[in-house]
Amino acid sequence: MVVVSLSMAEAFLHEVFVSALPGHVSELVLRNALERFGPVEALELKRGKAGKDNHAFASFREEKDAEDAVREAHQKKVMLEGARINIRLGEAARSPVTTPALH
Repeated sequence: MVVVSLSMAEAFLHEVFVSALPGHVSELVLRNALERFGPVEALELKRGKAGKDNHAFASFREEKDAEDAVREAHQKKVMLEGARINIRLGEAARSPVTTPALH
């Protein structure tokens, strides 16, 4: 039996932070939108008060898929149910110090 363990830094490379989500978006709709970049292993949707400040953390199976999602969000508009959403690597969103986004 082979056990593979990712360090926290490696795990963050596969995670993205998604913000500016529409108030009515469902987890299923968000998952389907993100899976165009690759398989989503985990999705954590957080709802703000009164449907504002909705955001999510999504973990992709492959680092490349997370990077593709971030790249497309910065190069083009990524739309979800009529709203432009923002995507950046998860480490920047969870750490207390903001790191520059990929361009």
